[in-house]
Amino acid sequence: MTLSELLWRWSVVHQMGWTSFWKEYPPRILALTALPRVLLQSAFFVLLVGVAGGSPAEEYALIGVGAIAMTYFTVTTICDVTIQEAESGTFPRHRLAVVSPFAAFLCRSAPHVVGGVLTVFLVVAVVPAGTGHAELTVDLLPMLPFYILMAVTCTVAGLTVGVLSSPSDNYILASNVFSSLILVGSGAVIPAERLGWFGDISAVLPLHNGIAAVRASLDNGNWAGPLLAEVCVGILWAGAARAAVELQIRRARVRGADDMV
Repeated sequence: MTLSELLWRWSVVHQMGWTSFWKEYPPRILALTALPRVLLQSAFFVLLVGVAGGSPAEEYALIGVGAIAMTYFTVTTICDVTIQEAESGTFPRHRLAVVSPFAAFLCRSAPHVVGGVLTVFLVVAVVPAGTGHAELTVDLLPMLPFYILMAVTCTVAGLTVGVLSSPSDNYILASNVFSSLILVGSGAVIPAERLGWFGDISAVLPLHNGIAAVRASLDNGNWAGPLLAEVCVGILWAGAARAAVELQIRRARVRGADDMV
């Protein structure tokens, strides 16, 4: 197979991912449910920490809530990529296709990455003004490339959770638990150094190092180190996702079924 043929096949899977995404989440549904949820949730976190720490704490949280808001797409809805395969009964046939299951999952994950990035943009553009820190929007918008990287690393981590927890209903619990771990351990609203040992090990979670890079850049500090660490974390989670897919395939061959539970 030539490279052009392989790229064409990947593009077809990519288009199928968008078709499936819009079937599951029509624009009207997203506008009326998901977007108000992430905006109100972000504002709630900012105002909550403001009660305890005042305006400086609100500014601290505003840097992180945009990243946390993206987990709706990059951790929660990303599980649909694998769940749809399991519920449709297409995974056994998919294992025999030219495009590997892992490559197909990555191609179909693109809408969730885009959704995460757009969520960040919306939160950064709206929430600071709504909480009395409109000037912070100007500072955060140039940080969008940092958030794009975080959307990618968080998506591959969410894909790992989706692969390991599908096709049972455990994916609902797993994605929510993982989102909660990221919320607490990323340093988005609570400084990681206050979390003791959990703050130390949470460096392997997505967003942790990326948010630290954004804070360092805004403070004119060394942001390259944390950003490189976020890249490394993304690579590690991509490897974990690949291993999870291979484990699913191996278990399916041994058990004659695709259920990993």
